[in-house]
Amino acid sequence: MQLTLSRSIYAAMLSAQVGGIVLGAQLSNVLFRLECPIRALTGLQCPGCGSSRCISAIGSGDFVGALRHNPFLTLALASAVLFGLFGFSSPLRASKLITVIRHHQRFAAVALVIMTLLFTIFRNLFADRSDLAI
Repeated sequence: MQLTLSRSIYAAMLSAQVGGIVLGAQLSNVLFRLECPIRALTGLQCPGCGSSRCISAIGSGDFVGALRHNPFLTLALASAVLFGLFGFSSPLRASKLITVIRHHQRFAAVALVIMTLLFTIFRNLFADRSDLAI
């Protein structure tokens, strides 16, 4: 069974994504200095460290700064927006992609967990220890 979504649904998804980024940028300016409890306890960066600064940078148009703060989140948000644009431009092809993903949910979930773990390991192996501010 193939799931078909209309252009209006993709437009709504894309609007929600952009609105969420803008709202997140505004909220992150308020919550900017919350310290990560995992980093405070262990000194290691979790996958979410730098997310507030990343969203704030995206909201102000500083994509290089966003990549510096949290490359994993930056690429995830970019891929979500690109998928929304892809779906808006070609709903039928996007629906086929959704169907493929639904058939391989377990693989997609395992791949996401593995990518998150690898990102966490590599960001801590090659972390700049001079900047401990969250």
